[in-house]
Amino acid sequence: MSPNQHPSRWGVIRITCSCGSSLARPGRTGWVRLHLMPQGDARRLPPRAYCASGAWPEAVMEEHHGARVAQAMAARLRAALDGRGWSVAQLSRESGVARFTIAKALAGEAWPDLLTIANLEKALDCDLWPGREV
Repeated sequence: MSPNQHPSRWGVIRITCSCGSSLARPGRTGWVRLHLMPQGDARRLPPRAYCASGAWPEAVMEEHHGARVAQAMAARLRAALDGRGWSVAQLSRESGVARFTIAKALAGEAWPDLLTIANLEKALDCDLWPGREV
């Protein structure tokens, strides 16, 4: 067990305060519990898990609007990369979005957040969000 893990509680880690506030002084150490963000069942599985038949991203999707949006966005992202002749690494450098995040979005393994999409759209100078058309 790491010295930064609580000896008897799962999801509790040790932190050291690095900035002063009314609640803590710099250098003080304490325990905090990590909580999962509530996302509901809609994000329990990655987008590619909603493929009814075929392989991502060309698959026929189940009736899950979010998964269809993620699929259309991944297809637009791939087309934009291919159109510019960029690799995922090049897009990462231009957009400031981690390569891992871009790769997971392309593979349908993650739900890209709004800031990620905005940064990718700015770097590629194109719209990735499909809107209501899916």
